[in-house]
Amino acid sequence: MKNIAVIILITLVGCNVVEIPPKGIVEGKVTIEPLCGFAQDSVSLAKGKNPCGMTNEEVNAIYGQYSIVLSNAGTNSIPQRKKLDRTGLFSFEAQEGDYNLNLESSIPNAFMFSAKENIEKSVKILSSKTLYYEFSVNTGYPQKK
Repeated sequence: MKNIAVIILITLVGCNVVEIPPKGIVEGKVTIEPLCGFAQDSVSLAKGKNPCGMTNEEVNAIYGQYSIVLSNAGTNSIPQRKKLDRTGLFSFEAQEGDYNLNLESSIPNAFMFSAKENIEKSVKILSSKTLYYEFSVNTGYPQKK
C-alpha cells in the first residue's frame, strides 16, 4: 500500500501545470424573413408570438434548415457548426484569432435575395471578450406595401 502511495505522489509531483489559454465568445442572432409572404407583424413578434399564426414547431422547421458556422480563417481546423432554432440565437466559444462566421442552408438558393454582408462576417476573437453579430436572410417572398 505504501508503494502505491509513493507512486501516486511521484506522478503528481512530476505533472506539469498546463495553462489553457482564455477563450472569447461570439454570439448573435439570425433573422429569417418574411416567412409567409408578407411583412412581419412587429407588434406580435415583440410580444413573443410567431409570425403568420405559425406554431413553434413550424418556425423551428424553417430555422432548422439553417446553420451558422464558425471557421478559423488561417487554418484547416474543423469548423464549429450550430443548427438554428426558432429563436435564431447562437453562441460559440473559441481561441483568440481570425475567423469567418457564415450562414449555411439545406435549401437550394436560400441566399439568392440576401446581401453577402448579411450572411457572412469576418471576426477577430479576443480572449475573454464577447462579440455580437446579427445576420438576416431575405427569403424573397413578396411583402405587402
